Amino acid sequence: MISTAIGGFTPQRYVWTICISLTAGLRFLLAYCYFHWHLRVNMGAKHLLYKTLVTVAVCVHILENVALIVLTATSSTDNEGLKTYKV
Repeated sequence: MISTAIGGFTPQRYVWTICISLTAGLRFLLAYCYFHWHLRVNMGAKHLLYKTLVTVAVCVHILENVALIVLTATSSTDNEGLKTYKV
């Protein structure tokens, strides 16, 4: 993964964050377009099953994009709250 290879190097991390931020809107627009394009397909008797599977696939696509944004915005070196301390 590129984000792992960047690590804690500040200039590269900012470039990576900006690139993900710029493409995030397009990724959500693509999910929206896929959803409406697939709903236009007529599957006959299996249309309800197809519509359900399309909805699940688009929801997973959106969840993946949100996870990518959260992963990009949350740096492991900046987040002190997630460290565990031994007693």
